[in-house]
Amino acid sequence: MGAGRENSPAPRSLPAFHRLRARYLLPVGCLLVVVLGLAHIAYYRSRRDDIIKDTSVKLSIMTEMAKDSVVSLMLGGQNRQLGQFIARSMTPDLKAMRLIAPGGKVISSTMASENNFIVKDLPLDRKIVSGSGGIPLGMFTPIYNDKPCQTCHGADKETLAVLNIELLNRGPVRRLGRLRKETLLSFGAVFTLIFVPLVFLYSRLVGDPVRSLRESAKKASGGNLDVRFKAARDDEMGMICADLNHAFGQFRQMKASLEKGNLEAMSKMEKMASLGELAAAVAHEIKNPLAGISGAIQVFAEDIPDGDPRKEIMADILNEIDRLDQSVRGLLAYARPPVLRPVKVDIVSVVDRARRLIDKQAEAQDVEIRMPGASDDFIVEADPEQMQQVFFSIMQNSLRLMPGGGVLAISVERGGSAEGDGDDTVEVTISDTGMGMPDDDLKNIFRPFFTTKHSGSGLGLAIGKNIVEQHGGRIEAESRPGLGSAFHVIIHSLATTQKDG
Repeated sequence: MGAGRENSPAPRSLPAFHRLRARYLLPVGCLLVVVLGLAHIAYYRSRRDDIIKDTSVKLSIMTEMAKDSVVSLMLGGQNRQLGQFIARSMTPDLKAMRLIAPGGKVISSTMASENNFIVKDLPLDRKIVSGSGGIPLGMFTPIYNDKPCQTCHGADKETLAVLNIELLNRGPVRRLGRLRKETLLSFGAVFTLIFVPLVFLYSRLVGDPVRSLRESAKKASGGNLDVRFKAARDDEMGMICADLNHAFGQFRQMKASLEKGNLEAMSKMEKMASLGELAAAVAHEIKNPLAGISGAIQVFAEDIPDGDPRKEIMADILNEIDRLDQSVRGLLAYARPPVLRPVKVDIVSVVDRARRLIDKQAEAQDVEIRMPGASDDFIVEADPEQMQQVFFSIMQNSLRLMPGGGVLAISVERGGSAEGDGDDTVEVTISDTGMGMPDDDLKNIFRPFFTTKHSGSGLGLAIGKNIVEQHGGRIEAESRPGLGSAFHVIIHSLATTQKDG
C-alpha cells in the first residue's frame, strides 16, 4: 500500500475554465444574461415609446390649441393682439412659441430677442423635432390660407405663417433616466434572484458529490482499493457511486486473486527452474555414457559377421542410441537456450540456406518446394544460425506431414498478420499441402516433448518457439485436416531496401 502511494499521480490543478463549475455555470449565466437582457430591453423600449407617445400627444394638443387661438385672432381682425397672446402663452413646460413668416422671419415670439430673427430652412409642412432618445422637442405647424383668411390676405398665398412650439424636455428626460435606472436595477435583481439559487443548487446537487467523488478517486489512485464512494442518493450520481463501489469490490477480489496467482506462479517458476536445472544436469550426465555405450556397441558390431541376426540388432541399438542422443541434445538446448549472437542479415538468405538442407529429402518424398525470388532485401538483426534451425525444424515438420508428396511453399513478406504489425516487421510463411493436424494436436504443437511420430523427440518446434521469442518475435501455426498446415514466423526488421535491377 505504501508503494502505491509513492507511485500515485501528483494532484492536478485544473485551470479555472476547465473546471466543471465554470463549464456549467458560465454557459447558464451567459444564457440567463441574454434572456433577461432581451426581456428588459423589450420592456425599456416599450416604456420609452410610451414616454415619446405621451410627449408627442401633449405637443400636438398644445400646438393645435395655439394654432386655433392664432387663427381666431387673425379672423377677428385682432392681428395686433397676436404678440400679446404669444407672449402670455408661456407655461412651465413651454420653452418658446414663435409665429414665423413663410420667408423665415420671426413675426412674434415668447422670447422678445428673437423678433425679426430669420429662421433658416424653415419647414412649410408639419414637422416634429426630436432630441436625444427620440423625445419630441418641438413642432412646426403651417397656418394655411383658407377661404375665410383669403378675404384679407388674398388667394395668391398658400401658407400665411408657421407656428413653432418648443418644449422644455426636462420632464421626459428625467422620466427616461429613471426608466433606465429602473430597468438596470430590475435586471440585476432578477438575475441575482435566479442565478444565486442556481449556484446553490449546483453546489449541493453536483459540486459537493463531485468533490467527494474526486477525493475518493484520489485515495483509490494512491492504491487504496478499500475506498468507499458515498452513494446515499437516489439519482444518477448515486447510481455512479454504487457502480464504482461494486467495481472496486470486483477489483479487490481480482487483486487478491492476482496476488494469490502471482505467488503460485512464482512458486511454479521456481519449481520449473529447478526442474530445468535438474533436467540439464541429468541430460549432461546421460550424454557422456551414451557416447561410451555407442562406441562399445560399434566395437562389438565389427566382430559380428554380415548376415548374422545379431548384426541387425546391433544396428537397431545404435539407431535408438542416436535417437536418445538427439533427445538429450534437444533437452539441453531447451533447458539452456543458447546465447544469441545477432548480426544484420537478410532473412531471405537464412530461409534459403534452411531450404537447401531439405532439398534431397523433399526430392526423395516427391515434394515440390516453391520459393519465389524476393524483390527486396529484408534486413533483420538476428542470429542466422539459430534462425536457420527454426526454419529447418518447421520445414522438417512439413515434410513429415507430406509422406506421399505435395507442395512446400515458402514466402517472405513485409508486415505481420496481427493488427499491431506494421512495415517494420517481416513475416516468413512456410505452408504445405500435407495431411494437416487436428485441433488438439495444433494446440500442443509447441509444447516440449509433444510429438505424433515414433522417432521424434518433440522438442524441435518448442526450441524454435523459444528462439523466435528471444528475438522479440512470435511464431504462429494454422492447420486444417486434409488440406495442409502453415507456420508464420514474425520478427522485426531493421530496413527494407529495393534490390538493384
